[in-house]
Amino acid sequence: MKSRSPVACLLLCLAWSAAAQTVVPSPDAPSVPSPPGGASDRRTRLLLPDDPAPLLDLTLEETWVRLGPPRSVRAVRGAEPWQDDVALEYGEGLAVYVYRDRPWQVRLSEGYPGSCFGFFLGDPADKVLSLLGTPDRNEAGILEWRLPYRGYPARLRILTRDERIAEAYVYRSDF
Repeated sequence: MKSRSPVACLLLCLAWSAAAQTVVPSPDAPSVPSPPGGASDRRTRLLLPDDPAPLLDLTLEETWVRLGPPRSVRAVRGAEPWQDDVALEYGEGLAVYVYRDRPWQVRLSEGYPGSCFGFFLGDPADKVLSLLGTPDRNEAGILEWRLPYRGYPARLRILTRDERIAEAYVYRSDF
């Protein structure tokens, strides 16, 4: 019998869990209505707190209870097997990446309607600089800050395109 990779096992477990139970997102996870038209009308868009870093300290079960079931789950291959992740896609530009049994990264991308540390996707890059100050890393298209220590080291990485905020990643830097 062929053994399954940890990623494949997690994907199967999440699929079986989703089929076996319905979980309602916690009341402290606000949402906004989807725009008219299409299948997304039947769902609401999930909004995270302005500081999503506390999600990185949750277990998978706590993540599921807090955010509800993801719209989809996909494997993300790394250069090495230990770098493999599982991405829980919540749609509308929100994904939570899992390594082993914990979320380690939150990705906000096109379509995410909420704010993060006071800025929105599409804002000028200068806005995040005025809100957060000088970044620890400033390269072409990449701005990065250390976030306050929370029992684990966390960072914020902003990707810019055409001098605008295109994507935001809040992640544990110890994984």
